[in-house]
Amino acid sequence: MAQRANITLSNQSSQMIRFISSTLIDNCTWLHGQDPSNTARVVNAGASATFHARSSGSGTKEVGDCQGAVNFVCGDQTALKISFDVPWQQSSTGNTFFIEAGSSLEWEIVEKNTGNQATVLVTVRDSIDIRTTFLPSVHGLRYPNRHRVKIPVIKFNIPPFGEVVVSDITDGVCGGMCAVVLDAFYAGKRTPSREAVTIDGVTYGPEDSADPLLQNVIRRLVDSFTLDNLRKFVTYSSEAYPLTNTGVTGWVPEVGQQGLSYKICSQEWPAIKASLCAGRPVVLGLCYERALSPAAAAKAHQVVAWRYQQHGNEVSIGIYDPNCDMQYSHAADAVELRFTLKDPRTVVDVQEIRNGFGKPRKVWAFFDTHYTPVAPMLHFSTLNQLGGALVARRPDQLDAFYFADRVGEIEPITRLPGMSLCSAWANERPEAPFLWSEFMIAPREVAASLDPTPPARGRAFVAHARYDAHMDAFWSGDDGAVQSAWWSARTNSWQHFVLAPPGAAKVNADLASVSRQPEHIDVFWVSPNGQVMSNWFRDQWHESFALSDPDDAVGQGLSVCSGGLDHVCVAWVSQTHGISLREFNGIHGWGQIVRLSSPVSPALRAGISVRSRLLGHLDLFWIGEDGSVWSCWRGAGASLWSPPFTIAPAGNADVQSALQAHHRMPFHLDVFWFTAAGGIQSAWWSAFVNDAEWNKPFEVPITISADHTGPLGVASRTESCLTVMYQDINGKRRTSNFGSNTDRNDTLWRKG
Repeated sequence: MAQRANITLSNQSSQMIRFISSTLIDNCTWLHGQDPSNTARVVNAGASATFHARSSGSGTKEVGDCQGAVNFVCGDQTALKISFDVPWQQSSTGNTFFIEAGSSLEWEIVEKNTGNQATVLVTVRDSIDIRTTFLPSVHGLRYPNRHRVKIPVIKFNIPPFGEVVVSDITDGVCGGMCAVVLDAFYAGKRTPSREAVTIDGVTYGPEDSADPLLQNVIRRLVDSFTLDNLRKFVTYSSEAYPLTNTGVTGWVPEVGQQGLSYKICSQEWPAIKASLCAGRPVVLGLCYERALSPAAAAKAHQVVAWRYQQHGNEVSIGIYDPNCDMQYSHAADAVELRFTLKDPRTVVDVQEIRNGFGKPRKVWAFFDTHYTPVAPMLHFSTLNQLGGALVARRPDQLDAFYFADRVGEIEPITRLPGMSLCSAWANERPEAPFLWSEFMIAPREVAASLDPTPPARGRAFVAHARYDAHMDAFWSGDDGAVQSAWWSARTNSWQHFVLAPPGAAKVNADLASVSRQPEHIDVFWVSPNGQVMSNWFRDQWHESFALSDPDDAVGQGLSVCSGGLDHVCVAWVSQTHGISLREFNGIHGWGQIVRLSSPVSPALRAGISVRSRLLGHLDLFWIGEDGSVWSCWRGAGASLWSPPFTIAPAGNADVQSALQAHHRMPFHLDVFWFTAAGGIQSAWWSAFVNDAEWNKPFEVPITISADHTGPLGVASRTESCLTVMYQDINGKRRTSNFGSNTDRNDTLWRKG
């Protein structure tokens, strides 16, 4: 029975493509009137043409005996050749298609089916350099994949090969390092910083096996070892696995029946290329060695692909390689994989080129490990505060911000003329007591003529760390100006400026800010006429604009979060509509305002908090006018919010209380508020405890009663450490700290 191959050439280049000649061998013929000399004589830019070949009989010839080739030329005289076969017998490999093109073009093949009635789309484009916004010198870890500390043994059972033991991964946490940097990248956070340790000219990673960053790297390494990835590492590293399609009749059904050349050129590379074109970096598994023993897989590696160039059949893929000893420089951006796309009957030679670092290294195979992002474990706090802020920009440091009429809670006390903006920091190991150092970052004349007696709930103030070596603070004073100060580790000094002029902000209304990308800031405030206003920074500040109509926002109750690399959700308490939200994404811009109703109206002078603990997932919290605490959520990719539900019954929260929600782990939430009696209460949720139901509220231990209308700050230096900052009834700032290796939140609290 005759079999057919239906080939469509789509010309997406800027050049005209002309037919030159065609060759058919061994009983391969064109369907009547469907040869390319008729249907594809000229294929203009943006046009397509289809031609059909068939085998002329039924026989028992091997795959590839019935072949054809079509030659074209582009406007700049670049050659283009499409080769194919039409097997007489249905086979495990089906048809084999191959393209040869000049350096001004790039191409791709989409096989809609193979074997009998095979249909193939060949797309030709101008060759360009495709880059994502990931950059190894910016987003990579600051140390190589080399450690002196002992890292535990990991064992895996991989059917049908049995147990595979990884006994020494001291220099083998590459997959975890790749996942950690992409977790931060997709969340819009700067990668957690650890300086490399240099001993006798050799650089190493963290020296402490208990370092939270190293622990997270190991955790994410284990996540990357899915059964599918482990099978590919083992099978592609085996000498028993064929390099080409020649003579292939099937080997490992779970992986496929094609040789490595076909896997690389026709399956793995097109999928990786599509992800990079969409702006998504890809974690690649690399097979460095081949042997009959599964132990060869232990020499495998993982890297992040972030750009590519394809000139004809020559491909280079830019990679972040955790093994390279040049993470501080732009040389890290020059590491790449190079290979030539070839006929799957021939061996593809892939080389890792480490420009300026070592010799090229042979790569037998590479594949997409299908990395799945999670919220960064060591995230930086970007919390809205009322009258004060608490920021954890490193696992071993806390920075507190507040307005005060004096500096120095520890003698000697320096009295200040009026209210000034102050900061205190503590830099200790997580398990050690904090010793706070206090200083002034903006005196009274800069802090906008603040009255010495602060109003209820404190001053409008927010601070956050865009990354671990940079902090931004925003506030408004009695004149309604929105002001800012920023600090960088490079200058180790605070710089001040006015973001919006006097009269721009409602006095004593809330502010909110977020960084959806490390070099980007969005700031929100409420104007005197009740509009939600915003401004944003990337390279420079822009014009302020309104997000709501006048008389919409109350002023108290404003919160913002980022649910991904280019996503923002801002929520506010509306004067007439309950809870209002508006979201931004990089593709569609700002969406329409969403109004959420609540069985109990929101308290008009209480706080609100919106958080994103997983990419695309949103959790919203507010206080009802009866003192209850409410929540609702929306899953990633969903359009509808869940029905509201209570996490604390009526009477638990003060109706003028600040409200803070915090996610120190992707599947964990902590919420805090003040009681009318001056206590601090918390409710918590874990996906792995109490059948994923909210736990009952409990009292956070404090030394002296809190000012229940004052500031409330929350930050986590690590996933198991939490600090709450508040102001007591005497006006003194205090903290309560939580540290635990368990999921219980009502134990191991320490009074500050």
